Amino acid sequence: NRVSAVATVNFNAPGEYVTYDMQVTNGGTIDAILKSIKYTLPEGYKASVTNYETLTTARAAFDKILANKAEAAKINSVINLIDLIGDVTEDSLDDIVAAEEAYNALTDDQKAKVTNAATLTAARTAYDKLMADKASVEATIHAINAIGEVTLESKDKIESAEALYNALSDELKAKVTNAATLTAARATYDDLVKVDNVIKAIDAIGEVTKDSQEAIENAETLYNALSDDLKAKVTNYETLTAARATLDKLNKKGCFGAIASVSLVATMIALGGMVLSFKKRKEEC
Repeated sequence: NRVSAVATVNFNAPGEYVTYDMQVTNGGTIDAILKSIKYTLPEGYKASVTNYETLTTARAAFDKILANKAEAAKINSVINLIDLIGDVTEDSLDDIVAAEEAYNALTDDQKAKVTNAATLTAARTAYDKLMADKASVEATIHAINAIGEVTLESKDKIESAEALYNALSDELKAKVTNAATLTAARATYDDLVKVDNVIKAIDAIGEVTKDSQEAIENAETLYNALSDDLKAKVTNYETLTAARATLDKLNKKGCFGAIASVSLVATMIALGGMVLSFKKRKEEC
């Protein structure tokens, strides 16, 4: 910012023509020159400085250089702030915000000169995704913990946690620290439903009649499909065994009634063919 300059001043003093030389060398500044013109020369003689316009032109050019230099420094400062971000982590927010604020303070022309502006945009996108992914994982973990002890009323909580978990990428699923709890909860709930279905099927039998066979067989099929551990949880299994015994008893009574009827007819008619029919019916019962 330092210059050397010589200004020659010609002016008329009363009764004579005087040449006044003003020189600023090595270490002077344009400001010093201008101040010398302003304060050293009498007001009436400033107009006699023949090359003053050259000095003001120099001032304008110099100011532009300084402005360009300041602009370049401002732009370089933003570039450096962006470079400082580095690899994006959960701790990158302060660096990203500092770079964004500095970048947003630039004019559009200055922003166009920020050579790594795309890096800043990518950093913000990466950070936002990182935090969104973290929030998704934490929400899933929280939902799984909220299931608590599994009962038949746990369906909504389990399905809600499963929906959150299934929406995650494989990479994020690996970060769900209690995923095994969700798997176990689903298995437990499904077993409870199986047991409950058997209990309900048994309750649906109601009073046993000859028409109860289908209901009893349905309950038996569901019961037999259970593991031994789950069978032990069927609280009304004795009702099923009692229903089966009652049905079998009713069916036997039906057979005996048919046998008695055929026997009576056989006795009355005393025909050999009728006796044969009686024996066949007895074997069926």
